[in-house]
Amino acid sequence: MSDRYIIAIDIGTTNIEAALVKGSDEGGESGKVGVVGETGESGGRIMSTIFRPNVNSRYGRDVMTRITQAERGNLHQMSMDLRQQLSEMIGELVREGCPGEAQGAESDGSSDGGSYADKECRADLDASHIVDITRIVVACNTTMTHILLEEDCHNLGVYPFSPVHIEEVDIMSSDIGLTIEPYLGSSKVLLGRDGDGTAEAGQHSGAHDGDGSKISHPVPLTILPGFSAYVGGDIMSGVISLDLFKRPGRSLLIDLGTNGEMVYHDADSGKTFVTSTAAGPAFELAGRAKATEIIEGIAHLREQGIVDETGLLSDEYFDSGYRYNEVNITQQLIRDVQTAKSAIRSGIEILLNRAGIGAEDLNSIFVSGAFGDHLDIDAAVSIGMFPEAFSGRVTLCGNTSLSGAVCVALDKTSSSPLGAVAALSTDAITEEASSFEEIYLANDPDFNDIYIDNIGL
Repeated sequence: MSDRYIIAIDIGTTNIEAALVKGSDEGGESGKVGVVGETGESGGRIMSTIFRPNVNSRYGRDVMTRITQAERGNLHQMSMDLRQQLSEMIGELVREGCPGEAQGAESDGSSDGGSYADKECRADLDASHIVDITRIVVACNTTMTHILLEEDCHNLGVYPFSPVHIEEVDIMSSDIGLTIEPYLGSSKVLLGRDGDGTAEAGQHSGAHDGDGSKISHPVPLTILPGFSAYVGGDIMSGVISLDLFKRPGRSLLIDLGTNGEMVYHDADSGKTFVTSTAAGPAFELAGRAKATEIIEGIAHLREQGIVDETGLLSDEYFDSGYRYNEVNITQQLIRDVQTAKSAIRSGIEILLNRAGIGAEDLNSIFVSGAFGDHLDIDAAVSIGMFPEAFSGRVTLCGNTSLSGAVCVALDKTSSSPLGAVAALSTDAITEEASSFEEIYLANDPDFNDIYIDNIGL
């Protein structure tokens, strides 16, 4: 008996998150990836997830530095490092999430922010099952796509910022050297299917019991398309996850990470605007929980008068910082947050100005990304990251890049429609997104003035 699984991967500039999902023909709504052991809104059962720092961070904290490093002769090594990391993460997902894997082994708990399948999750599948991994779907920004595929990054860093391509990529995992190296228990791991859609356990996969064999036979792998050089496949994945282009009225998606990408869509006029802000990695490096504590802490300090409207800490805390829960809020941290939040707010204002509307005219506002599950919107409004009209109206969505990848993977592997997911194929999304207008904030004549106006607290 065979159970079909897919692997979804979100490659962020700072962090990488991945999920192993057991396929389901029951369907589901677009939205968040669920917690381990439960059926997610995308229709599949989450068997394991994993969260790791991006190995390419050693080459720089932001995409511009990565592009520079790639141009200095490091592209091949950056690509090899990333592919190796993905292979290792896939192996961990399979070991932790599939029945019969890593029997008797204990997790070392090193999955910072990730979570593993529970015993009950494994118990409902016995060792006679075949673990049939049928597809891998990857969502990532355009720079990370180029690095993964070892493509020339030069034009990403110079105006008019022309990527080699932004189309969907459909290849086999072996084309980029991805392997899966689980320590096999008593079950078999099957990667890919023969032309007639069938294969025998251990025959096609080359799996062996209990010997830790490397399994490297091809699996169909999809890299999701992007909008442009700086609004990539991770944001397209978020659009898919939220079914953004099918929502009525005016919708805004804000993805908070190393880069603050935004998509505005007006269902009535059909207009779509996208932009990207250089928010910097301050929030993403802090981690999910601490990032929102930083914002809450700065809002608290401003309310108490410990930090003034310019962002200056009082003399008492200037040298040592102010301890707020688990975060020490230093003067430098406040300056980093001011830079990031001003970039985000300025991007929102220019995007809405181009659309000819105010924040109060939006019908749906979604916030996703590095801490899109935990952000205190009122605190974010208090420090000026968001307009006041956002209060009480924002939907926190978590990692929509990963959720969208799950949706696409389940759509591509399912033999029956998966409701909204099947109707919202990447082809349809790409066609609708082809009419978008990208706003380059650096070229906007009002950006500098708006940015300066938004830098205070």
